[in-house]
Formats: sequence, structure tokens, C-alpha cells
Amino acid sequence: METPESADKLRSQLATLQQNLGNLKLGAIEKQAPLRTAIKESEKRTLEMDNYEQNVKSLQKWITDTKNQAQSPLVIEQAPSIVTPLQKQELQQVLFMSL
Repeated sequence: METPESADKLRSQLATLQQNLGNLKLGAIEKQAPLRTAIKESEKRTLEMDNYEQNVKSLQKWITDTKNQAQSPLVIEQAPSIVTPLQKQELQQVLFMSL
């Protein structure tokens, strides 16, 4: 068995340790909020940078494609013209009248 003096000393040490543990837990809780905020800001910046890099890549591809189109010769395809007999007759009349 413990002596009353020894028991009081142990109770006092236990109370001090419990108070220190409470202070430690409180300090940890107080530091969690700024850490959470910093983590959220970091994730937000990471997402913004990913979006920015994707937009830069898209813009670079667009610039490259545009430059390649500007440097390649322009090809104009002629669609075959279909002139109906009525249109042919009207054209002949216009030409004849203009003479």
C-alpha cells in the first residue's frame, strides 16, 4: 500500500499529466484548422495549375494547327457544274441579246 503522502504525490502528478495532455490536445485542435485551410488552398492551386497547363497545351496546338494551315497552299475544289437544258437556253438568250 501507498503512504498517504505518496498517494497525494501520485494524484498530483496524474492531475498535472492530465492537464498537460488536455493542453496538448487543445493545441493540436487549434492547429488543425489552419492546416486544413492550407491544404484546401494547395489543392485549389494545384487544380488551377492543371487547368492552366491544359489550356496552354490547347492554345499551343491551335497555334500550330493555324500556322500549318497558313503555310500550306490553299486548294479550292471546283464542284462540277450541272447546267440544266433550261438554264443553258436562258444563258444563250442572254448572250445573244448582249451581242
